[in-house]
Amino acid sequence: MPVKGDATVTMGDLAADPADPRAFLVVYRATGTEVVDLAKDGEVVVGRDADADLPVDDERASRRHAAFAFDGRALTVRDLGSRNGTTVNGKRISKATPISTGDEVGVGRLRIVAGLRAIATHAGRRLAPWGEIEALLAVSVRGARRGNGAAGLALVAMADDRARTLLAALPDGAVAGQYAPGRVAILLAASSAPAARDALERILRECGEGAAAGLAVAPDDGGDVERIVEAARLAAASARAGTIASPPKASVAEWIVESPAMAAARDLAHRVAPHDTTVLLVGETGTGKEMLAREIHRRSRRAASPFLAVNCGAIPSTLVEPTLFGHERGSFTGATERRDGMFQAANGGTLLLDEVGELSPAAQAAMLRVLEHGEVSRVGSTRPETVDVRVIAATNVDLDEALARGAFRRDLLYRLNSFVVPVPPLRDRPEDLEALALRALAGRPISNEARRALLAYAWPGNVRELLNVLERAVVLAGEGAVEESHLPGRLAAAASGGGNLRARVAGTEAEAIRAALDATNGNRTHAAKRLGISRRALLYKMQKLGLRQSGSGT
Repeated sequence: MPVKGDATVTMGDLAADPADPRAFLVVYRATGTEVVDLAKDGEVVVGRDADADLPVDDERASRRHAAFAFDGRALTVRDLGSRNGTTVNGKRISKATPISTGDEVGVGRLRIVAGLRAIATHAGRRLAPWGEIEALLAVSVRGARRGNGAAGLALVAMADDRARTLLAALPDGAVAGQYAPGRVAILLAASSAPAARDALERILRECGEGAAAGLAVAPDDGGDVERIVEAARLAAASARAGTIASPPKASVAEWIVESPAMAAARDLAHRVAPHDTTVLLVGETGTGKEMLAREIHRRSRRAASPFLAVNCGAIPSTLVEPTLFGHERGSFTGATERRDGMFQAANGGTLLLDEVGELSPAAQAAMLRVLEHGEVSRVGSTRPETVDVRVIAATNVDLDEALARGAFRRDLLYRLNSFVVPVPPLRDRPEDLEALALRALAGRPISNEARRALLAYAWPGNVRELLNVLERAVVLAGEGAVEESHLPGRLAAAASGGGNLRARVAGTEAEAIRAALDATNGNRTHAAKRLGISRRALLYKMQKLGLRQSGSGT
């Protein structure tokens, strides 16, 4: 085992660290990504000056452009009188401005994302707690979605005594933490998915032949933290010693339908499947919208043709149209050959547009043309191509609200919502929750306290979050029963707080809507007036709560 002085150094030793608030910056450059720690009461100056702490090779930046400071509690940025100004989340600042984890600071073309963490860690010295890895991953995934490189999460199974060797092998910008006993999580910031894999291969070579890893990379394998963790977990489950496994093509749980709410969504999907109607799946992230879309495809006349899914929110804004509609050679920098888009690849089959609310205005206009005329135009071409594709769209945002903000086209919304299938959240499906938990536990006993915590928690990440939590709990439990102590603290807090507040609020809202509909003999226009909301808002709430739209329909 590795020895430091007279003491053996293990994962447990490396993970222990006193609470010590720290701040850091994730800097996205054209040449790669770096993480910069901010010392307490210190200052980091950004600019073109050779003596700047963060030098910038950009004519838009001033010699001394901006400065970051951390006083042990708050992280701030201030402009130093630059010519072109400093922005925070796209807005120009005029004075010292507080920033939090995930806020993006613009200095010329340079993008810097801020972060605060509760435990001091440093690549090469100690393992970070899992909570910190999650926080850093959220920052990195957000940057990857905006086209700032790739964020890789690796789950590595390795001997406990190799932890220090792993830390010494980490490249600049990488952070490692303890996911569970015998398994280390590594966060890799890289310029691309292949670069993240190359970095992980170099790390594993240093750790010996016995190490095995599963690697998921944003935005390719997902555009949010829960999706990336799930993909890395599923990849790690199939990794053999000395190998790096990628996520399976369909990294989703087998569909379980035990609850009346999910059964209603499934029945709607079965009814619309034989028709070529465009379908809009509405529900929170991780509820199973992609599984429902696959079910529609399997029961359609297109079942023998391709089913493709694309996460619109995970595609950099400059690549949305080339990704969806294809491009001609030379149409933009890097377009070295003519390529098909997702619509051409799905010709004859079904295309799922996940997070459709994230589409840019230009992509929305092109999407409307596809839906109305069955034609797409490659970037760089004026000649439309005919495609035969059934579109299923999915969203976890209120498109009516996006319409009101001017962020979504009215004509496209009307074209998409011709048949809406509400997908209920897991907190409204206790029967599904228990069935999913039983399958994930694979016969492992679970204490009554742990069961109560599972049922009381709101599950904002839905099925994806549930499976991630239980997989880690099983590892922590070893050969024994899963106890409440093996679950994240947020679940125990929900149990002690008397249950799921959001579920109780939703139940009260549903009762009020039912009462209004009963009082107006099912007239939705009159019911909306009694409730003090618009008719459209009432219909949206009925869809979200899984209420049947019976009655006069007025």
